[in-house]
Amino acid sequence: MSMKKRTMYSNLWIYLLSFIVILLAYAPHLQSEMQLGHDDWFHFHRILSVASGLRQGIFPVKIHHLAGFGYGYGVGFFYSDFFLYIPALLMNLFNMPLDIAYRVFAFIIYAGIYVSMFYCLKQLTGTKEYAFWGATVYLFSNKVLDAFYNTVGLGQMCAFVFFPMAIIGMYLFLKKDKKPVLLIFGFVGLIYSHTISTFMAFVICGMLVLLNLKTLLGDIRKILNLLISVGVTAMVTASFWLPMFEQMKAQLLKVKAPWTTSVENVLDLKEVIRGQGGVRICYNSTSAF
Repeated sequence: MSMKKRTMYSNLWIYLLSFIVILLAYAPHLQSEMQLGHDDWFHFHRILSVASGLRQGIFPVKIHHLAGFGYGYGVGFFYSDFFLYIPALLMNLFNMPLDIAYRVFAFIIYAGIYVSMFYCLKQLTGTKEYAFWGATVYLFSNKVLDAFYNTVGLGQMCAFVFFPMAIIGMYLFLKKDKKPVLLIFGFVGLIYSHTISTFMAFVICGMLVLLNLKTLLGDIRKILNLLISVGVTAMVTASFWLPMFEQMKAQLLKVKAPWTTSVENVLDLKEVIRGQGGVRICYNSTSAF
């Protein structure tokens, strides 16, 4: 057998095994009952709200009018709905019920997680075999499985697709002088998926920059490319973060206000000396002694 045919058969086996791995991870979704978790009601309601908004000609759906007892709630300002348009469009265009649209969407995410890690590891190691095993381990990691089958956190589920792109993309940019295209795609996807995951990836990439700061400072071209990457990412994702910061600046939100104050929870020194009260516990300005 020629080397060319041997390589072709090897690649076919890897792609076939990859498809089987994705199916094994997705298998619980093939049951008759939906896979539910801690946050399922919230995210399923988001899909329903986006689908309903699109049917009424609203785009983008920043305010979910089905929430808040029909008064609407601005979920889309602070939790990006970018990828939720996929199941919403499946519901509207193909008349899919919510559970079928979610199952299709879950399969797309699973495939995206595997393909993303496979591609990134292939770029990092240069071999499909290492990429296969790395992507398989990543797909069956406890955090990925927990997101799908315990919390059902759609934002976190989508973020797992882009984690490898952001982190490995930064490593390839710093250590192997690759173009920051993968890095940009990674952070764009993270910002449109899950804010907390974006922050985590930012911290990890920041550590990589600090570890390679001496080399980076000696290469003006690389610094300019990094700044351009930040600018491109900011512009592409402006439809999410600009309205969010505008809302935070325009009004006082609970996330900006302290849940409690020291005055409500700490005794004055004079009260301690006089022996008045005990430990005062307060919640929402209601005191209990």
